[in-house]
Amino acid sequence: MKPGESWTLDRRSWDGLLAFLARDGAAPGEAYEALRDKLEAFFRWRGLGGARELADETLDRIAKKLEAGEQIEATPTRFALGVARFVALEAQRKSLREQPELVEAEAPPPPAGDERVEGLVRCLERLPPADRSLLLRYHEESQGQPRISRRERLAKELGIELNALRVRAFRIRARLERCLGATLGEIKARPLSQ
Repeated sequence: MKPGESWTLDRRSWDGLLAFLARDGAAPGEAYEALRDKLEAFFRWRGLGGARELADETLDRIAKKLEAGEQIEATPTRFALGVARFVALEAQRKSLREQPELVEAEAPPPPAGDERVEGLVRCLERLPPADRSLLLRYHEESQGQPRISRRERLAKELGIELNALRVRAFRIRARLERCLGATLGEIKARPLSQ
């Protein structure tokens, strides 16, 4: 295949894919369906929309590699999950590019002498703008149903499920907490003259 030429799954590449998937002794059709289900679950777990299409894209890429003569030593599942990671990264990048610009929330300046607030502000500034905005919007002040509704709207805005939003916010918060621990150590270690 020449550079720039589009590739489509044909009978030969389909047969090559099925032979690769049946390498472990499973029936080709069953192996294909089982792997496709695993890939869909992989993409859903990462909170990506269109899990079925992303699973198909992953399988197409594997078929294309096999057709090109690439020798694959890994098991079909292991290799497919490696390809799926790249497909997921591309989908996340595409999603970020297509996302409407998130409103940047400004953190108020820390009160003088409050090391914890100063550290939190520093760590918030170190987060990528999209992560910072998501976390601040996720934790906006409110209780009960208004908070749940606001979070549902945020998830819909981002094109992800509510559980995926919760996981994303948890991961950002975990990074923030690790940063805060390190930053508080830096603040305490600095000379008093600063």
